[in-house]
Amino acid sequence: MTTIARNLMIDRARAERRHARFGSAEPDVDGLAGPTVDAEWLVAQNELGKIIQETISGWEDSDRRFFALRYLDELPQRVVAASLGISPITARRLDAKLRTRLL
Repeated sequence: MTTIARNLMIDRARAERRHARFGSAEPDVDGLAGPTVDAEWLVAQNELGKIIQETISGWEDSDRRFFALRYLDELPQRVVAASLGISPITARRLDAKLRTRLL
């Protein structure tokens, strides 16, 4: 359930950022059928955010910076590696380590 809620939250944030880049705060969904955001989903999203925050608060600062660049800013591993001054292989290993710790 947590993984599903996390993925929904990530997809929603990505969609909002894409639409913001093109000058539209809301996507044009006329004629599209799909799930609507309900109170239960919002509660799950809020709980997931708290769980993630609690989890990463115990991490080292370097791990939190990597997480923020990789998952909040959605940057590719190679860009995160260059930003932090680490090799792409180190970034790949750190990414795998953090994903394991998060799940």
